Amino acid sequence: MAVNLASHLFQMMALVLEKFILKQKRILVVEDNASIAESLCELLEMNGYQTCPVAKSYEEAVSHFKTYAPDLVTLDIKIEGEQTGIDVAKYIRENSDIPFIYLSGSIDKASISLVNDTRPFAFFVKPYEFVSLENTLQTALNRKAPAKKLCSSI
Repeated sequence: MAVNLASHLFQMMALVLEKFILKQKRILVVEDNASIAESLCELLEMNGYQTCPVAKSYEEAVSHFKTYAPDLVTLDIKIEGEQTGIDVAKYIRENSDIPFIYLSGSIDKASISLVNDTRPFAFFVKPYEFVSLENTLQTALNRKAPAKKLCSSI
C-alpha cells in the first residue's frame, strides 16, 4: 500500500511539474555579449521563464524565432554581423504580434527614430534593474491585445 501511495504521489507531482513547465513563458534573448546573455538567461530562468538558445546575430535570431516560437523577445541593438537588433525587430513586427523589448548599452539620436518605428513594448538602457525588467516582461506577456491590433482600431 505504501508503494502504491508513493507511486501515486510521484505521478501527481510529475503532472503538476509538467503543467507548470508547459505554462512557462518562453523568451528569446538576442545578445552578442556572452556574459550578459548568460546572466540575463539565469535571472529569467530563476524567475520562472523558459529561455530559448541565445541568438548572437540576425540570422540566429530569425532561425530561433521560427524554431522556438517565443512569447517575447529581448533585443540588443548592436549584435554580430551587419544587421542589427532593429532589423530583428522589423522581422518580428512583420511576421507576428509577439512583443519585444530592447535592452541596449546605448543609443544614438539617429537610432532613436529607427527604434520607435519598430514599436517596441519597451526600451531599457544597460545596466538596468532586473525588477523593472521583470515587471515590464509580466505586463507585456499578460497584455490582452497586441499593439498592432490596438493601433489599427484607433
